Amino acid sequence: MISVGVDVKRLGVMAVTGQPKNTAEYIQATSRVGRTFPGIVFTVYNWARPRDLSHYERFEHYHATFYQHVEALSLTPFAPRAIDRGLAALFISLVRLAGREFNGNNQAGRIERNHPFYILISNLKKILIVQTKPVTFI
Repeated sequence: MISVGVDVKRLGVMAVTGQPKNTAEYIQATSRVGRTFPGIVFTVYNWARPRDLSHYERFEHYHATFYQHVEALSLTPFAPRAIDRGLAALFISLVRLAGREFNGNNQAGRIERNHPFYILISNLKKILIVQTKPVTFI
């Protein structure tokens, strides 16, 4: 199954044989088609598999609402990798939304060390380290 990171611009046709177990996997793979020019995806179901038969019988409704069927991912909130990935986004969001000064895309990189937001972020970082230390291995 084609997954994250594969981007073939000339991919115009795909045949999916059987319904993948995860809706997210199905969306991820089939969204690779038609990036540059219009494309088409053929989904071939197996009539002997109840899951495939169910998707065939409700094909139009499923495709109209398939983002509602994406399974939730499990996440350990204080796992080191979760903290690494989530904390940076939290800090950036806080700075960009704290005032109009950094809202625009061309303004995002203009923060200086003596800016009040920089001090705010430094203080927030210290607080988060103290609060998360009992549950992490940092």
